[in-house]
Amino acid sequence: MAKRKYEISFQTWGSGDRIFLMLHGWGGSHRTFLPIRGFIPPDSTVYVPDLPGYGKSTAPDDIKLEEFATAIIDQTPIISNDKPISIVGNCSGGAIGAEIAKIHPKIIQRLFILDPFAYVPWYFKIFLAGQFGKNAYLATFGSSIGRYLTNKSLKSKRSGDVNLTSSFKNIDHEVSYKFFKMLCAVVAKDRYSNIDVPTELIYGEKTFGVVKSSITMLSNIWPEAQVRQLDGVGHLPIEEAPKKLASLVFAN
Repeated sequence: MAKRKYEISFQTWGSGDRIFLMLHGWGGSHRTFLPIRGFIPPDSTVYVPDLPGYGKSTAPDDIKLEEFATAIIDQTPIISNDKPISIVGNCSGGAIGAEIAKIHPKIIQRLFILDPFAYVPWYFKIFLAGQFGKNAYLATFGSSIGRYLTNKSLKSKRSGDVNLTSSFKNIDHEVSYKFFKMLCAVVAKDRYSNIDVPTELIYGEKTFGVVKSSITMLSNIWPEAQVRQLDGVGHLPIEEAPKKLASLVFAN
């Protein structure tokens, strides 16, 4: 058998008839969703992949959004079982979810996008400035002191002891940086304006201003989307309010 360009590693939680696909964001893995695992109802099955290059999943040097969005769908049983799926995309995982909805709209029952960045804020554009930008990225996310200082400076964007940068500790930063640059090239309002699937946009009250602006932007291109704010929650609703989030995602 020929080796696939992308080999996707999955966790499967539950065994019910309702199908969910949960996609982590930049710097995460399937472990991103562990806080809500205990709230999966008996009627649901959740597939949680490691995105290409993360966890146990492999990826080529030239990762491409459309290719690996297709690979994720092709390598799960959800298509062959001919069951509609609900997709949950966390932060930049929402872009992958939107890409899947763009490619396979007929299989999508519902699209949940959590605390998304729909455009590149100025402080991330610094990371795109050639070798200087890459070094700035590595200083911020690739070192323990950089992660500590960044998380400390973002205290107002999280609740309790939640750590906004801990997920970057044990990842391949070459892959992460390529993933980041690929996502920065996506112009959501152009690429996803024609998506027509039931969508919910969920964000934390204490999250970044760019996320709140992104929610407004996405609401404008998807006027039928439901928008839900989680009071007292920052940028990581999965960690900060797992029970509340699960009640929204798994609602009948």
